[in-house]
Amino acid sequence: MKFLSRSINSIATAGWILSFSALISALLGLLRTRLLLDLYGVAIQTDIYNVAFRVPDLIYTLTLSGAISAALVPILISHYSNKKEEAWKIAQSFFFVALLFVSVLSIILFILMPYAVDVLAPGFDADAKSQAVLLSRIMLASPILLGISAVFSGILQSTRKFVIYALAPLFYNAGIIVGILFFTDIWGLKGLAYGVVLGALLHASIQIPAVLSTGFRFRRGRKLFHAQIGKIAKLIAPRSFASSIHQVNLIVITALASIISTGSITIFMNSYNINMLLTGILGISFATALFPALSKSIVNKNYKQYLSSFASTFGGVLFLVIPASVLFIILRTHIVQIAYGVSDVSWDQTQLMAISLGVLSIGGFAYTLLPIVARTFYAKQNTFTPVIASIVGVVSNIVISATLIYLVFPSTNVLQKIQDILQISNIESADIIALPIAFSIAGILSLLVALGMFFVSDARNISLVPQILGSFARILSLSVVSGCVGWLALSAFDSNFQNNSFVDTMIQSVLVLGSMGVIYLCVSYLLKFPEMRILKTFTSRFNGT
Repeated sequence: MKFLSRSINSIATAGWILSFSALISALLGLLRTRLLLDLYGVAIQTDIYNVAFRVPDLIYTLTLSGAISAALVPILISHYSNKKEEAWKIAQSFFFVALLFVSVLSIILFILMPYAVDVLAPGFDADAKSQAVLLSRIMLASPILLGISAVFSGILQSTRKFVIYALAPLFYNAGIIVGILFFTDIWGLKGLAYGVVLGALLHASIQIPAVLSTGFRFRRGRKLFHAQIGKIAKLIAPRSFASSIHQVNLIVITALASIISTGSITIFMNSYNINMLLTGILGISFATALFPALSKSIVNKNYKQYLSSFASTFGGVLFLVIPASVLFIILRTHIVQIAYGVSDVSWDQTQLMAISLGVLSIGGFAYTLLPIVARTFYAKQNTFTPVIASIVGVVSNIVISATLIYLVFPSTNVLQKIQDILQISNIESADIIALPIAFSIAGILSLLVALGMFFVSDARNISLVPQILGSFARILSLSVVSGCVGWLALSAFDSNFQNNSFVDTMIQSVLVLGSMGVIYLCVSYLLKFPEMRILKTFTSRFNGT
């Protein structure tokens, strides 16, 4: 417990700890999806589960998820060094106010759930909507539990106790897996919802010992509404609005997919979940590790350190995410087969998920870097500016996807050409390709807007432009070259991957990964890429030096 509760001051070390945890959590997430597909296949049941999950996830994202990253952490850090007791007063007050707010919101949505499901899945029949309402109402307990956990997470982030914080998502996924494996035998489809609630309970419970080790305690006599709560609320509002825009984005995508055909929601969301692995493992993990350091630099008025921390983290993540995205594009079919290759998933469905993953991976780097750029504003207690980038991305996504589905595809031969290029001419529901196309374009636009606002927000930030552009140019160029090597390695095998066994799929994947990795790392080392220091930090920490 002493190890689990230790503070981590190095951004890179904390980033790697969070990344490793995110990787394990992601693997558990893929396992839970694979188990779900093995249980129901790409069918109405999995669509119902995905729709039911949207409303509870919306509550958490709109409230405490944004509050922790944007408001609570920098305010706790500003008080913790000199006024620790005051920091705990703020944390306790925020805990009860947030818990009350989320509980009331959950009760309201419990009553309005039938109308919410009508919006989320207009393509569902009456029975499917009824089941989605029931599952979503059960899951409403999860945002309340995750709300408690979110405040605990804020305390741990502020004190840099990242180890136990990193473990919480593992227990969340474990709870959902228990629901799939055991609860469905008892309660049927409702068992999935009970598994989500169990996961949320475990997510909160595992953090309690580490929170207590910080010295935080609930005390009688403290004010319910601390004076800083108003300031936190002001910081939360723009961040919550940005989160709501993102959730509207997913709601629109879910609604469009429900209209295309049965199973389209599951196909897109499964591809989306794989693509977002990079965002979780690299983007959010390193952004979380970076955030306290940025906030402390601003508090200490050390702007040079602020810029240095951002630039090194941004470059390091860019060094990892670009080649990973190229790898995802090349091995898209193999990745989907490994993750979701169960008997109830047809080859056509596998192809659609693989194509969606490949297209999503084109813009995957943007969604991975956005959390890092956003933290540069949050550290200054500016939660409004990143909202603009979010709005640009979401509006672009909705407009492009709707235009493709309703105007371009029906009235032109664009979809047919895409199908011919991707060799999916005989697959039904290929319209779903519009969703990942729009999502990738929107992500890139959003990142460009966010970076543009960062550079113009302070004249001192302009000094980083040559460094960031240089990093992107050399990393992209080398990633494309490495990708060509990986593609040539893959071309040595039969192109009919449908007949691959699991062992064949793994062998081919390892060969492509190895050939790309050797070229990428050797050339980076020989050309002395400065971004390699993020790997050097990892290896030095791993070796105990």
